[in-house]
Amino acid sequence: MSERKVLSKYYPPDFDPRQLQRVRGPKQAGPKVQTVRLMSPFSMKCTSCGEYIYKGRKFNARKETPDEKYLGIQIFRFYGTYRDMPSVLESSTLDIPMLTHCQCTRCSAEITFKTDPKNQDYVCEKGAKRNTEPWRAGPEETDEERLDRLEREEEEESKNAMAELEAKTVDAKREMAVADALDEIRTRNAAREAAAQDPSSGAPADLAISTAREEQDRIDAEEARKAFQLARDRAELLEEEVVEEVVEGPGARQPEPARVQPAKVKKTNKREELRAKLGYEPQTETWWAENVRLRPYCLVLLRNGGEVSNALTALVDANNGAGDWHIAVRSGGQSSTESSNTAHGMAIDPSLMNSTSCDRQSNIAKIEPGGRWKNVLADLDKHGVTVAGGRDGGVVNFEVVLANGTIVNADQTTNADSWRALKGGSNNFGILTQFDLEAIPARDLYYDLRLLDSAYSDSVVDAVIEFADQDQSLADDALVTFYSHDTSVSYEIHVCTIHVNTMGNKNSATALHETENLPVIANVTPSSKVWPRLPLARRSLLVLEMLGQP
Repeated sequence: MSERKVLSKYYPPDFDPRQLQRVRGPKQAGPKVQTVRLMSPFSMKCTSCGEYIYKGRKFNARKETPDEKYLGIQIFRFYGTYRDMPSVLESSTLDIPMLTHCQCTRCSAEITFKTDPKNQDYVCEKGAKRNTEPWRAGPEETDEERLDRLEREEEEESKNAMAELEAKTVDAKREMAVADALDEIRTRNAAREAAAQDPSSGAPADLAISTAREEQDRIDAEEARKAFQLARDRAELLEEEVVEEVVEGPGARQPEPARVQPAKVKKTNKREELRAKLGYEPQTETWWAENVRLRPYCLVLLRNGGEVSNALTALVDANNGAGDWHIAVRSGGQSSTESSNTAHGMAIDPSLMNSTSCDRQSNIAKIEPGGRWKNVLADLDKHGVTVAGGRDGGVVNFEVVLANGTIVNADQTTNADSWRALKGGSNNFGILTQFDLEAIPARDLYYDLRLLDSAYSDSVVDAVIEFADQDQSLADDALVTFYSHDTSVSYEIHVCTIHVNTMGNKNSATALHETENLPVIANVTPSSKVWPRLPLARRSLLVLEMLGQP
């Protein structure tokens, strides 16, 4: 090979520049052709061998400029060489000219395509067939076919207008059904409160109907009447058959169409004051998290299973084909947003159903769903009993209101399927109005709570593993460990360990004692100086109070 970029060249002694003749090659006949590098603009199939060539396949091609134009736009033709990239690069390295004739990847058949300015795409000429042609138009329609198509479209538009008219009529009826259902619920509640106001019945004072409540009911009824009057008027107009009379003559006067004026609902400051007195706004702020503190159309506070049944029956009847609104039921724990509260419907709140009782003969504790565990355990502690919680086999019976308003009981023998499904079924199987739990004798507990730096995680994990291995021999001991991040305790992540002995034995030897010599961030035990007023905890009630201390 010769040198590159040399400063001088060698001329032999017998070199005669006069013997050199200038040679001109013949001018290129036909269209101008140049070699380009591009990708396949569409997926195609070779007509010779059936090979599929995908869109974006790189290839060498000859670009030809034929004497074709579309609206002054030049059309180009390409001849591609569909070969694998490694073979082309190897050919270039070996100083072998690149392939310039068009070949299929499989059979080397010639394939050509050219630009298509009309459809802003490419069109395949020969050698291959395009997989899809999105611009391909349908057959030209005749005058008769065009008239038939226009008549069909006009008929479909008229049918759509009738369907829209019917839908508006159904919506108006649904709105009226919702208003009637609300009136029925309000009437039932007023009748119950009037009965509870009777002094001879011995009802508590907080259940009496106040003057503000009566005034609120009157204002709500008036506003509901005005708000739904427009819907009733529209429904009547839609159901009536309107006959238009054509009056002929130059001086004839056409009748003006009737106009329906919408009813205006005026919100007064007095209504807002009454709503605040009734506690709607404060009650919506009592849900456990921000994302479930919604504003339902109506917040229904109930006191027993009978009221739940009546309210649910009325709401279900009103919601039967009355539009897209929902019924939510508030429940304890981390319940999901759309099931415990809703901004597009009614919310049933059992907060007033919070009584707790105990039958010592059957050892059954009856707990309503609105109660808080702290208050429930305090009430049961007065009877010298407690419960293990609402999981596993602790619940012996459920009182549940079904979707049709029926009140049934579910236990291990009666409605056993529901009894098993209700243990974690949320609101899918009905509304629970009472839990019957097995009561067990309350005993003194010994507890030990320690907060350690996360650097001692390995020691704590080893103690947990050893404690789990000795689980059968430590039936009266329980151990809870978790990681926590509380800036009031420490700015770093720390480990929390809680050891509880259900028999009150503080000398119980467990694997956790191996971590007692580790430095702690905080140490809370019955003998701790943090809260020396706490004696041996009575069941788990005082443990909950201890964890809630600031």
